[in-house]
Amino acid sequence: MLRRLRRVDRKVVRDDLQNVRLIRVEVTYLISKLIPDRSVSTYHVLFPDPWPKRRHHSRRLICAPLLAEMYRTLTAGGVVNCATDHAEYFEWIQREFRKSGQFTEKETALLPQEAWTDFEKEFIAAGKKVHRCRWLKR
Repeated sequence: MLRRLRRVDRKVVRDDLQNVRLIRVEVTYLISKLIPDRSVSTYHVLFPDPWPKRRHHSRRLICAPLLAEMYRTLTAGGVVNCATDHAEYFEWIQREFRKSGQFTEKETALLPQEAWTDFEKEFIAAGKKVHRCRWLKR
C-alpha cells in the first residue's frame, strides 16, 4: 500500500499537480469520520479487493455502512463510479447499491485510456473484462 502511495506522490510532484492531496488511511474511516456532509461530488471506487472466498465477504469494501456514508457525504446529484474485473464481486456491488435504495443506476462513462489505472491496463492486456457501474445519489 505504501509503495503505491509513494508512486502516486512521485507522479503528482513530477506533473506539478496542485489539486491533489494524498492520505494513508482506511477508506471507511476516512469517509465516516473526516469527510463533511454533502461535500463530495464524485467517488471513484476502482478495482477494490474482491475478497472472493465466502468467509471473507464481510471484508468487502462495498457494503451497506459504506454506502450510507457515501450517501451522506455526496452532494445533491453526486455520483459513485465503480470498476472491477471480478464478475461475482460486480454482481455483489450492484446488489448492495440496489438494496440501499439511496442510489439510481446510470449509464457508465467510458474513460479515456490515459485515465486507466495500472490494474485496468493489466486486466485489459490479459483479455479480462472490466465491469463498470455508475450510481447517482437520489
